[in-house]
Amino acid sequence: MDGVVLYGSRVVIPLEMRKFVLDDLHVAHQGKERTLKRARQCVYWPIWQMTL
Repeated sequence: MDGVVLYGSRVVIPLEMRKFVLDDLHVAHQGKERTLKRARQCVYWPIWQMTL
């Protein structure tokens, strides 16, 4: 995948894309814990827990 940075198996999300990614994860309306679990499985950014 050209231009995609991985942290292990998770995609590193650039600062300017974080709100979009969070909104997309939340669309499923699975509640906070399930949304956080899903985020931990597929995306990464430094100190992300503090921003959620």
